[in-house]
Amino acid sequence: MSTSTTDESVPFDEKRISVPVRSGGNVMGILTTPKTFISEPGPGTRIIVIAHGFGGHKDYCYQKMLAHGLASDLGLSSFRFDFRNCGDSSDVPNTAEGRTIMGTDQEDLDAVIFDYLIGNRKFVLAGIVSHSRGSVAMFQWAVRNQDRITIPSLVNCSGRFRSELFIERIRSVNPNFDRDGGMTAKALRHGQFQDLWFPANEVITGAQIDMSVISQIKCPVLSVYGLDDEIIPLEDINYFSEALGYHRHQLRVLEGANHNFYQLDPETGKKLDNHNPRVVDIVTEWYSPERERERFLRDFGVVGTIPRWKKVEGVSNLRDFGGLYNRNGNYVRPELLYRSANPAHTTEYGYEQMEHELNIRTIFDLRSIQELERNGSASDHGKIKVQWTPIFKDQDLSPEKLANRHNHYKSDPVEGFKHAYREILDTAGPAYRQIMLHLRDRPNEGVLIHCTAGKDRTGLICALILLLAGVDGDIVSREYELTTEGLRDELPRLRSSVDENLDAEQAKGMLNMLSSKYDAMRVTIAMIEDVYGGPEGYFKTQCGLDDNDIATIRSNLIANPSSRYYWHH
Repeated sequence: MSTSTTDESVPFDEKRISVPVRSGGNVMGILTTPKTFISEPGPGTRIIVIAHGFGGHKDYCYQKMLAHGLASDLGLSSFRFDFRNCGDSSDVPNTAEGRTIMGTDQEDLDAVIFDYLIGNRKFVLAGIVSHSRGSVAMFQWAVRNQDRITIPSLVNCSGRFRSELFIERIRSVNPNFDRDGGMTAKALRHGQFQDLWFPANEVITGAQIDMSVISQIKCPVLSVYGLDDEIIPLEDINYFSEALGYHRHQLRVLEGANHNFYQLDPETGKKLDNHNPRVVDIVTEWYSPERERERFLRDFGVVGTIPRWKKVEGVSNLRDFGGLYNRNGNYVRPELLYRSANPAHTTEYGYEQMEHELNIRTIFDLRSIQELERNGSASDHGKIKVQWTPIFKDQDLSPEKLANRHNHYKSDPVEGFKHAYREILDTAGPAYRQIMLHLRDRPNEGVLIHCTAGKDRTGLICALILLLAGVDGDIVSREYELTTEGLRDELPRLRSSVDENLDAEQAKGMLNMLSSKYDAMRVTIAMIEDVYGGPEGYFKTQCGLDDNDIATIRSNLIANPSSRYYWHH
């Protein structure tokens, strides 16, 4: 069940969604989506899950404000919800036991993420933001599911590490807690603030959670706390940092803010300031493309101790796209797969670098005749051979031309990329086949793949190769996004190619199509699964490869951690 609420004056839409839970009842949530979508968000669209704490609800503290900020500022969708027994959601099946972190809360998260967002809507999880008790549930859920699903990052706001202190605090403010078998507290329920009963079991089980298991968390974590938190001792921050490790954990502490990020008068309890907008700014910055790209570069910017980016004289955006781990714990071989922008201006020394330092033996040029004539091309040099394998022989498909052709998607560039990339994929089979046969037959000779900017035609074959090797779609999309870094010097030229006669809105749409955004590749991967049956299906139906070809290529691409190709990250 869902109900829509839209307001033309705001840059996002919201729908109330009722999500059934397998053990009984439902979770009520709000799906917030930016209005940049031409239609409903499609498969591969990223989404942030927002979870509240003890006695809270989906619009508590910063939650509603954050959902709106993510949509308005970053174009990110979100789903904020009420755990059962809270807000507008149904009661838990056993009201005598109450809501439990390891029981009903985990079921609610499973229903929201696996059943509705991923299973029903085909969204891709971009992260989880949680508050207080919700953070405890979030961490436990992540430990349990991180090998089942990619969790790019987590945000912990005012979370408790030492769970045993929870019941101590409850008893200190509710001296009859044990005698009464629970306590009463005021909370929002079905639109009204009222006195609600919290059974002892809900509190006791919440005080028995082992948080040391979060040392197993693999993804980056941001923690946000108020310096004047009256609920969680600030020493818990150190426990989180030590358990997560300083490489994975980033901390922000807000002076003057309490547990719910308000500043109160110590004598009257009156609110003096609201720090929740600062929380929204911090979390929005955490999920910005720049910060997400920085985190990826930190983890994958080097292959062992060797930089992923290669400085070859005369070539832009040249990088090794191997060295990435796959789902089986193996790695795509480094020093085999390279991608770049047009290497037409490679110097004599640059060719020497390619041949002797990078072991490149074949350069695959995917551009059209028009692009070759206009911008030149690399040439055979020593042991390096250039193989012209155009996708569109007589059709200019440089980034600026691609942007011109799909400028009608200016308001929804991700949708524009999906359609543009479908056009390329439908035609690219014969050209991509030549690259795959090289990987099948000459596995020890490095290849450099390029088009004009090394972004679209190159980005698609690189993504297909990595997906075939078992690399997760999140990592593949981040690797694609690195072109934003690699083309910094090229962007002024690409921008200057935008038609000066276009109005501001048209020019903005054109520049969107010149980008290399994570989300564009993410929805393309979903489209590859839906249309072609995944990378294997694509290589079979479009490139004419058989099962033996694919098995050989996959074997040639993969390095076991114990092999000589492996470096510690």
